[in-house]
Amino acid sequence: NIRFKPMETSDTATMNQWIKNRQEVYEGSARHLFRSIVERRVAEEGFQLYRDNTRSGDIIRMAGFLTNVGKEITHYDVSGMPYDQAIPGEYKIQFPQRMEVHYLYKRDEPRIYRNVTHPVSWVEVENDMLIINSQGIVLNPYNMLLLGIMGGERVAQFLPYDFIPLKSKRQVQQPVSPDQDTKPVNPLSYLLEKPYLHTDKSYYYPNETVWFRGYMNYFAPVFKDSLSHVIYVDLIDKSKAVVLSKIFPIMNGAIEGSFSVPPTIAGGDYVIRAYTRWQLNFDPSLIFLKPIKVLEYTEVGRSAWNGISYDSTNALKIILDKDTFKTREAITVKLGVRGILENFVPANFSISVTDVKQAVPAPNETSILSQYKMPEITLPDSLSKDVEFRIQQGIDLKGRFVLKKEKPSQGVITVIQENTSEVFMITTEEDGRFAFNNLKLYDSAKLSVLAKTLKGKRGKILLDSGSNYSLVTSDIEPLKIDVSKESNPSKYNSTTFSDARLLDEVVIHEARELPKNSSVATADVLVTGNFLRATNANNILLPLQSRVPGLRVVNGLLLMGGPMGYGNGNKEDVQPLVLIDGIAINSNQAFESIVERLSSMSPQEIEQIEVYKYSSGAAYGARAATGVISITTRKSNDFTASNRELAKFDEIRVMGFSEAKRFYSPNYATSGDNARADYRSTIYWNPYVRTGERDQARVTFYAADLPTQYRIVVEGVAMDGRTVRAEKLITVEERQ
Repeated sequence: NIRFKPMETSDTATMNQWIKNRQEVYEGSARHLFRSIVERRVAEEGFQLYRDNTRSGDIIRMAGFLTNVGKEITHYDVSGMPYDQAIPGEYKIQFPQRMEVHYLYKRDEPRIYRNVTHPVSWVEVENDMLIINSQGIVLNPYNMLLLGIMGGERVAQFLPYDFIPLKSKRQVQQPVSPDQDTKPVNPLSYLLEKPYLHTDKSYYYPNETVWFRGYMNYFAPVFKDSLSHVIYVDLIDKSKAVVLSKIFPIMNGAIEGSFSVPPTIAGGDYVIRAYTRWQLNFDPSLIFLKPIKVLEYTEVGRSAWNGISYDSTNALKIILDKDTFKTREAITVKLGVRGILENFVPANFSISVTDVKQAVPAPNETSILSQYKMPEITLPDSLSKDVEFRIQQGIDLKGRFVLKKEKPSQGVITVIQENTSEVFMITTEEDGRFAFNNLKLYDSAKLSVLAKTLKGKRGKILLDSGSNYSLVTSDIEPLKIDVSKESNPSKYNSTTFSDARLLDEVVIHEARELPKNSSVATADVLVTGNFLRATNANNILLPLQSRVPGLRVVNGLLLMGGPMGYGNGNKEDVQPLVLIDGIAINSNQAFESIVERLSSMSPQEIEQIEVYKYSSGAAYGARAATGVISITTRKSNDFTASNRELAKFDEIRVMGFSEAKRFYSPNYATSGDNARADYRSTIYWNPYVRTGERDQARVTFYAADLPTQYRIVVEGVAMDGRTVRAEKLITVEERQ
């Protein structure tokens, strides 16, 4: 039993902080949930309820949230449910045996579903009934068991019975309609997405690399995995003509990318534009626009640093041991985001460090604090079933099959991707139309295509124009940087190196032949590639679970066998050993998990999958204690039957995903990097910096050769949904 006694203080700021802390604890709590139920304000208060349909005592879910809806869980509506009010102020309410609760107004680490970033809890009720008073307090708590986030509440999260929450609840960004007072929020609002790009600086020279990190903002993060996985990044000039266009993958709501400014580009004002195809169905204000400048080699940027005010948040702290360093000295930066109780909270950042003499700040630079949030837009009442721009989760290849004189005809299209085990076959429509969707192609992908009629007559394909969409791009204010001519700017031009030399060309004439894996024991379960392809699944994990008893995904982990606890054991200890062509795939949070890796594999890639349970995999060593999944992929010669040799195929090029370069940061602790003069404008760039619940992030880089000032800019998103930004200036002096 807990007794609360109010503390007293004469400090107004302290009192306001206490009030804020209590409100923060209340929001999303079990008490908040039950009060919203008795007041019939569940959706308005930010809760989504689902009935748990599973009969097992364990909570078992597929990693993708939407895969479970309609099966393991179904929407649960309490708005019209009758309440027994025999006693005034008390509500006797019937509940399902287990109810899943999502609170949408806070952020949390993905724990159960890999694409759900808000708190998830469960309420288990014995004897079906709970008695709740008007304050949301359960009067028969022994009939109830809380699991998940609500089940983790301890004394520090308790509130006295007479606590009264503030009337103003947490506000969530949401679109508005002209008659919002009488019209509910448009369901399309739950499918809105918006990108934001943080670049290393705001102006560049021809041939320089633009480094960027992208953050996707979703109105409903629960749908993140089902929305766009493809983003287009364009460089457009002041006439809005596209100078350069790239495609990048969106992975777990993040984009990492880079592109080179064309070497022949003219100096002037430009705009970086970023958008997904799905966004084109909605208001153009969702499209990201960032003004930049391109300077000629004889130009330098001039701007007054003093007096310019930049967006920042107090929650994000940039910590250094000192503010003055020597040239080529190691500089260590620590980063951390504080919560309302001054504890660290998990967050993702990108950090850029630039020389302010070579990359002077501009007063109208874009900021995550102003550009990340959803704009207030008017949505259409509905989208037609044949929507113009569909959600894109991979590269699309569309076109027509034609015969001589470009006469459309029905046929069979076979596509083989160069240097991979991917093969695609499709029968066109009667008018010759065809579409390969969600392909994983990179750079300028080379494809071999064979097009024949149903009777075997050769034809050809005409590809659609691809990503040349007609965009409505709003006008944007040019970057406010004064540009002046410089008689000798080469000292500060990082694109020129006096000791550079052209390497001799190396040509590889043949590919190394790799033998297929041979089994070391008899597999308990053998799943052939033909079986996987016959299921028409878009990844191998779903049909594999149907063939392997006990194989399941729990909390983003791949498990095989009996139930497991929710302890703090090593993830590698509970998951089976997964081999792809004999190479072990280890879970790595910085990149992708085992579940994500298997979910991304197409049945078209697979020759066979061998599953060894427990002791059957003893030949693989102690790492196989929880089982082995050995995957053998198909090789290109598996696809080429005698009647369709590759020599008969036509070759086409398709624009695929662009791969980001790795930023080079010299290490002056070793002798290898000491010879070259270092006049870089971007000193350090890191698109992926992460912090945990108990620690700060730490990054180290080396100063360059010029005495100057460095500007450190950090932007990111905390796990609780807050956008954070901070800047700091440090001084670099000449080394004696």
